[in-house]
Amino acid sequence: VLKECGIDLNAIPTILDFNPEVANRALGQAKAIADRVKAGNFSIKDIPKSVAEIQNLKELTENIFVPGAGAKNKLSQLCGASPYATDLIAFAPKFKFMFFVQISYNPSYQHLDYFGQNTAFVVKNSTRPNVEFDYEEVNMYNFWTKIPKRTIYQPMTMRFYDDNKNGVNYFYNSYLRAMSPIANKGGYENHTISPEIYQKNSIYKEGNDYHASLGPLADNTPNILSLIRLYHIYDYGQRMNVYTFYNPKITNLDLDELDMADSGAGSEMSFQFVYDGLHIESSIDIQKFTVEKLQDYTGRTVGAKYPIIPIFGSGDARAAGDAGTGGGGPNFDNVAASFASMATDTTAGVGAPNLDATNDAFQNMATDPTAGSVDISATNESFQNMATDKTKGVL
Repeated sequence: VLKECGIDLNAIPTILDFNPEVANRALGQAKAIADRVKAGNFSIKDIPKSVAEIQNLKELTENIFVPGAGAKNKLSQLCGASPYATDLIAFAPKFKFMFFVQISYNPSYQHLDYFGQNTAFVVKNSTRPNVEFDYEEVNMYNFWTKIPKRTIYQPMTMRFYDDNKNGVNYFYNSYLRAMSPIANKGGYENHTISPEIYQKNSIYKEGNDYHASLGPLADNTPNILSLIRLYHIYDYGQRMNVYTFYNPKITNLDLDELDMADSGAGSEMSFQFVYDGLHIESSIDIQKFTVEKLQDYTGRTVGAKYPIIPIFGSGDARAAGDAGTGGGGPNFDNVAASFASMATDTTAGVGAPNLDATNDAFQNMATDPTAGSVDISATNESFQNMATDKTKGVL
């Protein structure tokens, strides 16, 4: 029966290895056909059902290595992943490592913003906001229920690499000095400050040295930091969720220990902070966020050579644009003069491209601002005029 249907019997063991369901159903059907033919009770009406199972096996054996044009869709159903599993790709989990942090200072401490601008490079990990709703159990005439009392925002923890630019140590030291005036006194080159001097200057007097362990902030500002933002990028770099923590107050600054025996992970610093308010913006389109902001927050303002420049599709002009201007298509303003100045070095006997005819063509190139692509339709005639230099065999 299988031979009459054009099935290569040598391929059946292979089919049994990777798709036994199709093979066994076809073999079972072939045996049933053979038995009914021998018994003389196989009729025309039995053909459609019988052939369907065998046809599946036939298509597998014929197209398992090089699928035919009409068999690919059928093969995807017989050999491919379940359609349910395919649908799950759209719900794949976000990557944990695609995030960066922005730290902003209040105006009185804006001069400390060096660390806030380079955190994207040195952040190692961060918790995400955990919220607890506090309920109290009450008795309502012998019916016990729970009513909400308050919302508790759990503290956040962020960990950073202690980088060679010393940005993390700068943040640690500057925040400590802003919070604790006594940290501003002394120094490794100065003489030891006596306890008497500390005691004498422990009470704040404007214009005098102040050695208290805790003192007022500059300009009576209520907080050093204005906000901390956590950007979590997903959907292959197209969208992001932004967590904004307002009026964050650092409760713990922690430098890890130094260890002569550890040459692996490197030094780290972490801090824990509480905050007055939390705002979450979901599914922000990065294209609408503006490329300039993304570049600033990922290091352009501190001289980073490679801030994040998102590419939203092939031919996107922003991908090839000037990083210093935050995007745009290729700049061809000066390319005409550059190519026109190319000449053959006749003294050295070296043949160089003769690009005189392309001068006008490159001048005609222009960036299409709507599509971010280069219009080179005007270059057709010029490129056709390029010819082989018969004397040197060089273009």
